[in-house]
Amino acid sequence: MYFENKAEPVVAVSAKTAYYTEICLSDVVNSGTATTAQLSNSPSVGKTGTTSDNKDRWFAGYTPYYTGVCWYGYDIGRDLGSYSYNPGVHMWKQVMEYAHKDLERKEFERPYGVESFTYCMDSGLLANEYCRLDPRSGGRLVTGHLFAEDIPAQTCNVHVPAEICTASNCLATPYCQTTRTVALMNIHRWAPVSGVQLYDEQFVAKIWGQTPSVPEGSYPIVAYGANNTAPYNTFCPLHTTPVAVSEPSPAPPPSEEPPVTPETPGPTGEESPSPIPENSPEPEENSESPPPSEEPPVPEASVPWWILPGD
Repeated sequence: MYFENKAEPVVAVSAKTAYYTEICLSDVVNSGTATTAQLSNSPSVGKTGTTSDNKDRWFAGYTPYYTGVCWYGYDIGRDLGSYSYNPGVHMWKQVMEYAHKDLERKEFERPYGVESFTYCMDSGLLANEYCRLDPRSGGRLVTGHLFAEDIPAQTCNVHVPAEICTASNCLATPYCQTTRTVALMNIHRWAPVSGVQLYDEQFVAKIWGQTPSVPEGSYPIVAYGANNTAPYNTFCPLHTTPVAVSEPSPAPPPSEEPPVTPETPGPTGEESPSPIPENSPEPEENSESPPPSEEPPVPEASVPWWILPGD
């Protein structure tokens, strides 16, 4: 004899609500308080929980195949002491690893109508050309998946360009010579009490020579750098005054050259010969013709002695 549960399925929430809830729960397992719940052969999502007075530990999670909830505590509530992890997550993982060992890996289904887009982590709006120039590692761009009607239409209104001195790696002053462009957040925020520190306050843009006024009853937030370094938005300490520029020595006067008399072209467009200066002696004409060149005498042929003249 056995009993079979033939329950009729009922839609409890819309596909959009279920999908967005699943995104939130996946962050808990991927990078939150339940990273131990990551399975070797299946995606998983879930949420940790702790009751008042530290008397209970919970984890509720599910996969594309199964849903499970684990509780850790005493029947009569007692303080569980200090744990560096949630025991409920460890128990949940052991059960789920065994339940999925022979199953084919399956991914969570994405509802129809979901689109991918890139947005800014600081404004939540569509990323612009400056969001990727944020000096924090990887910029401030992230890829999201939303239904088309929920994707923002505006672009980021938080990031603005800022110049950084390459010598000090701080905000450039008007006297820095070499700079590079980054993007910082153009926001102003205040704390209700003094002494509040935020790491990302160092990525808030500042203007040289200007200090924003603090509203009455509020206090400025203190920025601090990583590993006790100076905040990123500290102004350059190397270039705080104008750089003295020596005046160049005057150029020597140009050398004077004698004026050049232009030549007057002749009637045919050819240049006329240079004029003969006055009182200049005329070339002498040689009336005598040169003597003719004398040819050397032709020697007489020698005649043998036995031939007489007249023969």
